[in-house]
Amino acid sequence: MKKLRNVLFLVAAFSGLVSCDLTTVPEDSMIPERYFTSAASLEQWLNNCYTQFDGYGIMEIEADDVIDQGFTAFFAGSRLPSTETWSWTMLRRINYLLEHADICPDKEAVAYYTALARFHRAYFYFEKVKRYGDIMWYDRVIGSTDTDLLYKARDDRGVVMDNILADLDAAIAGLAGTPKNERSTNITEWTALAIKARVGLFEGTFRKYRGMPEADKYLEACADACDEIISRGGFSLYNTGETPYRDIFSMDPVPSNETILARSYNNDLNFYHSFTRDMLGTRTGLSWRFITHYLLKDGQRVTTVADYDKKSFAESFTNRDPRMAQTVWGPGAKDYTGHNLAQAYNLTALTGYFPRKFQTDVVNNTNRSEDIILIRYPEILLACAEAKAELGILTQSDVDRTLNPIRERAGMPKFNMDYAKNNPDPLLDGYYPQVKAVHPSDYGLILEIRRERTVELVMEGFRQWDLIRWKEGPAIDNGKNPFYGVYIGGPGIYDLDGDGIKDFEIYTDAKSGTVSTAYKLDVDVFLSEGGRVIALKDNKFSFNEDRDYLWPIPAAQRALSGGTLTQNPGWDDGLNF
Repeated sequence: MKKLRNVLFLVAAFSGLVSCDLTTVPEDSMIPERYFTSAASLEQWLNNCYTQFDGYGIMEIEADDVIDQGFTAFFAGSRLPSTETWSWTMLRRINYLLEHADICPDKEAVAYYTALARFHRAYFYFEKVKRYGDIMWYDRVIGSTDTDLLYKARDDRGVVMDNILADLDAAIAGLAGTPKNERSTNITEWTALAIKARVGLFEGTFRKYRGMPEADKYLEACADACDEIISRGGFSLYNTGETPYRDIFSMDPVPSNETILARSYNNDLNFYHSFTRDMLGTRTGLSWRFITHYLLKDGQRVTTVADYDKKSFAESFTNRDPRMAQTVWGPGAKDYTGHNLAQAYNLTALTGYFPRKFQTDVVNNTNRSEDIILIRYPEILLACAEAKAELGILTQSDVDRTLNPIRERAGMPKFNMDYAKNNPDPLLDGYYPQVKAVHPSDYGLILEIRRERTVELVMEGFRQWDLIRWKEGPAIDNGKNPFYGVYIGGPGIYDLDGDGIKDFEIYTDAKSGTVSTAYKLDVDVFLSEGGRVIALKDNKFSFNEDRDYLWPIPAAQRALSGGTLTQNPGWDDGLNF
C-alpha cells in the first residue's frame, strides 16, 4: 500500500552480504574470522535488521476505521496459498551473527550485539506467528545438508512465543542501561520491554477470545513489562502547546519523552516517505464507525445527542473529544503554514472524513523527511490497562496512571472505572460482540478501554491486528458492515465545512455547472437509505471466520516439504497432503 522509498546505501550494501536463501552459505569472500573482528562489523551486520520495521506502523492502516483505495491483500481478500510467499533471509542473518559474534575480541560489544540480535530474532518471529500461527523455530543457521531441519514440521505457536519471550528477556538484560540517541532511533531495553508488552497483549488476547490455554501467562507478561516501563523508564506524554496530540505526529525530531522508538528520514540521502501525500492519492478517509468512538468533550457518549447520526459534517465536530479535530480535517482546520485544504471537504476522501493526523504542509506535500514514531509511550499505558482488565486485576489506581494521563493530555474528563463497568455502551457492544461472552460481568470496562485505544492509536498500524486478536474480523466485512462516511442526506450542492464556499455537488441527471467538483449519484458517490456516504460499495470484502484470522502457508513451500508443512485451516492449496 504505502511504500517507503528506501535507498539508504549503507543498508543496501550490507544487505548484500547475505544470500536470499536460508540454506546457502556466505560467499567465499566473506570469511567470518576476518569479518567479525570489531564492534563496527557487528553493528554493520545488524543494521539491515532495522528494515523489519518497514511494514509496521502507518504503512498498514486499512481495517474498519480507515478506508482507501490502496488495498492490502488482507483487506482485498486476495490472499492465496498459490501467491503467498515468505522470507527467512533476515532470520539467517541474525542467527549467523549469533553463531559468530564471539570471534570479536571486544567482549562488551559481543554482549551488546548478541542482545540486539536476539531482539531482532524475537521481532522476526513475532511477525511470523501473527500471520501464520504455528511456525518452524530455528535458532541456528540451516545448511543445505540439514534436510531434517529444513523440512521440519511447524512448531506449536506456544513454543515459538515462549522462545520469543526468552529472546526478549535476554535482550532486556543485555541492553540494560543503553541510552537513547538524540532521535530515539536505536533499540534499547525499553524498546525490548515495549515489544514484550506488545507480544504478550497480542498472544494473551488472541488465546483468550478463542478459549485457548495459557492466555493469562501472556497477559501477565504484558502487564509486567508495562509496569517496568512506567515505573523505571522515565517516559511521559508530550504536553506542550494547544494541540499536543496533533503536533507529536508532525515534529522533527519527535519528542523524546514520549518516543520509545522512531524511524529517521533524510531527504538529502534520498531516504524519505510519502505517506502524507499518498493519503490524497489513495483517497484515504476515516469511517463513521470510527468517528462514533469519539466521546463528547464532557465525557458523554455521542449517542446521547438527539439525531446524532443525522448531524452534518460540521455539526459532527461540535463539542467532541479534542483529538477528533486534531485527527480529522474539520471546519476551520489549517495546516502548519496556515493554509486550508480544499480536498478535505469535497469528498476526495472516500468517506468524506480526511485525515489531519501526520499532515504538516499539505499544500506543498511531496516527499517527507520528518521522523515517524514506531513505538509511543501511550501504547504502553493502553496495553497495561487492557492486559490488567483482561486479567480482572485493573484498579482505579492503575487507571489513574495509564488511561487518565492520556485523557488529560487530550483535554477530556478522567476515566471512571466503575461507571465504565456498570454502564456498557450499546453502540460499542454492537461493534465488539465477542467481549460480552468472555466478560459477562465487566464487559463495559473492556469496551471503554478499546474505545480509548482506537481513538488514541488510530492510523498507527494497530487496528488490523487488534481486530484479529480480539476475534472481531467481521468488522471489515462491508457486506455486513458497510463503510459509512459523512451524512449528506441526498442530491444537492454542499458546503461541507460551513465556510461559505461550495465544496461539491451530488446530482442525479445533470450537473448544475456551478460547482467545479460534482459527483453523479449511484455512479461516483453512493448514499445509504438514510443519506450517509457509503465508501467502496462495489468492492465487497467478506471475512471467513474459519479461515481469515491466519494467512495461508505458501503452497510452493508445502510442496517442497512433501506435506510435512501443514496448511492453515480453511485454505485450499490444491495439494493432496
